[in-house]
Amino acid sequence: MTHSAALKLDHRKQTIARHFANASHYDEHATIQQKICHDLLATISKKNTR
Repeated sequence: MTHSAALKLDHRKQTIARHFANASHYDEHATIQQKICHDLLATISKKNTR
């Protein structure tokens, strides 16, 4: 493998690693948002039954 090809492969691996790291970060935020929405809907439901 040439030096240039190795650099391109290394760059590609870093790009893929960043993509998966970001996906995990977005999943975490989506989970938090889902919990907040669930809690909000539960609160609204409780207020409507009073």
